[in-house]
Amino acid sequence: MGLLRKASKIAGGILFGRLILSYLDPGSGSLIIQLLFGALLSTLFFAKVFWGKIKGIFGRSDESTDESLQ
Repeated sequence: MGLLRKASKIAGGILFGRLILSYLDPGSGSLIIQLLFGALLSTLFFAKVFWGKIKGIFGRSDESTDESLQ
């Protein structure tokens, strides 16, 4: 059984309250927490490094605001 299928069964069981006959040992739990924490920190680091480019994509340029005032 694929990893995605297993993950979807676990997520479905948590969300919909179905009984899942599986065992989650402390090592697996800590691995999941580390993966989530790493994903969060990498997202924050990426946003910090590329904040200027992200702001440029979603923000207005200074030239368009100057032209509208004249």
